[in-house]
Amino acid sequence: MPVIASTIKELYKNIEGRELAPYQFYNEVMNSTTLMGRSGIANYALAALDISLWDASSKIANESHYVFI
Repeated sequence: MPVIASTIKELYKNIEGRELAPYQFYNEVMNSTTLMGRSGIANYALAALDISLWDASSKIANESHYVFI
């Protein structure tokens, strides 16, 4: 798990301080991890980050996650 946590932190640096845009971020981060492959640790980290961004966006919009997506 520490490796996944550190990967999440590294991926987050790509989007830190920017306006929340989960769909755009997913595509950007997916493209930035091509050297890591499309499976394994990078994919787990991206999934965790993606879920958290959608959750934060739905909370800002004051809508349930299900309705927001």
